[in-house]
Amino acid sequence: MSSICKTNTVYGETVILDSEPALLDLCDVVYVPELDSNSSSGIFDQGRKRILQSAYFRGPNPEEVAPPLIMGYRYGDINEYAPDEVYIYCGFIHSHFGHFLLSTFSRFWSAARERFPHAKILYSSHQSMEFWFGDNSFMPKLFGALNLSLDDFVCFSSPRKIRRLILPAPAFEEANFAYRRYATFCHEVGRKLAGSLMNKPDLRPVYLSKSKLQSGVRRLINEDVICDRLEANGVEIVYPETLSLEEQIALWANRPYVTGFVGSAFHTSIFVPRDHVFMINYNMTTYSNFCLIDQVNNAQADYYGIPQGGMTILDPEKNPEQTQGFTEVCMAADPIGIADGILRIFDYKIRADSSRAHKRVVLGAFQWQKQDAENEADAAALRNVAIDKKTRQSSLHPWIPDQTINATSGTLTGTFQFHTDTEKNPWWEVDLDEPCRIKSIRLFNRCDSAPERCNRLRIEVGMDENSLKTVLEKQDARVIGGVDGMPLEWQASEPLVGRVIRITSLADDYFHLDQVEVLGWPASETENSVENTH
Repeated sequence: MSSICKTNTVYGETVILDSEPALLDLCDVVYVPELDSNSSSGIFDQGRKRILQSAYFRGPNPEEVAPPLIMGYRYGDINEYAPDEVYIYCGFIHSHFGHFLLSTFSRFWSAARERFPHAKILYSSHQSMEFWFGDNSFMPKLFGALNLSLDDFVCFSSPRKIRRLILPAPAFEEANFAYRRYATFCHEVGRKLAGSLMNKPDLRPVYLSKSKLQSGVRRLINEDVICDRLEANGVEIVYPETLSLEEQIALWANRPYVTGFVGSAFHTSIFVPRDHVFMINYNMTTYSNFCLIDQVNNAQADYYGIPQGGMTILDPEKNPEQTQGFTEVCMAADPIGIADGILRIFDYKIRADSSRAHKRVVLGAFQWQKQDAENEADAAALRNVAIDKKTRQSSLHPWIPDQTINATSGTLTGTFQFHTDTEKNPWWEVDLDEPCRIKSIRLFNRCDSAPERCNRLRIEVGMDENSLKTVLEKQDARVIGGVDGMPLEWQASEPLVGRVIRITSLADDYFHLDQVEVLGWPASETENSVENTH
């Protein structure tokens, strides 16, 4: 069983909206502050009903966290009006960075301040705004990027009638929906805060560690073992809490290869357009907030998890010192295996990206370590020529009819990326589009279930389906590895010219693999390079 595996299980809704969020213009409503002894807080209409767009909800079952819908006061019982004619309501001020970004800051998307430049921003909070604007808070920076200061905010200690209230609906509702408008808004804020630190690309992989946190929602007690293993192999270990907000935003802008265990540090990626996100869950389920952020950001996201039995939750009563300050503390059964899986996923992704860009890839070392290959002439062009190429297979599993994600996707997952039906000698093949000089072929098996189905197989190479010739036939019972290590590799003594690669199972069973990597270069490039030397 793999120590780390891709997961598609999501908790929560992932609704993406292309329209603008609502901007309500309300008259004669009631503001009830936090900690009022007679009523729940929020904004209510003349009939005592809560204005739903003003409330904090969290899906996928909003009723689980929904506040009471009826105000504890009668409208006529409140005689005092707020002094100004117009206010803008920003909802509840969440203290937690992640909840603030998603549920508080997501109400600041609108141009309401431009329409009403002198209107105070009315808020709800257990603390005063003076507290939130303290030296150690992230809020002054985010509000400052919107040209807002402490003097722009107001709250009241007792209920007030509001003559006119501008209410921006949230552009993001946790575990439920997100508007693309929120991503463009955050991009503008990101450029304003960290623009001077951007445009400094660094391809070295990054691991975001929580191992130095003193308190929080969740921690991995033996994460330091993972960090040591990764650092020894050239991955930079970053502790987000030691960076300024600007530095965290710039990290997402400049570093294309970032991973870590799920946490609020990943929410910061919303401030920059991003191509790819690679995140690890403590189990095999991804909370949909992360999916919503990545989808509105148009990022290709790969979510991995630790399979059942790979993570233990410590009992706080039996481990009070180790669990103090955290809601949940976990221990990984195989931290070295997790680290090695991360290294292989990084390496495969970077090789895939290099291949797409027609840049050489490195064999015998992790791609970012840049060790020289033995033959520099070959290495100048060596890449995965199968990336994103068209594939075919002998049959489709009836439960998996749509296999648009396939074994040439360039992402190592730990699970299957094609799956045939059960049959005698099922096969899968890739067409490279043009003749290529092939130096090696590597097969990465699925590691989450039934890896033994690929024990016996045959690899064939040819110019077309009628000229296939066997280059490897595996008849032994050794299980092929994948993200956990030891993929099956065939190497040519001299580069072999071919266009079609077919892999056939020698069993009467299902057939599936994670990735197939074909390292070589188009034959035309070799011919052109020879012509250019004359």
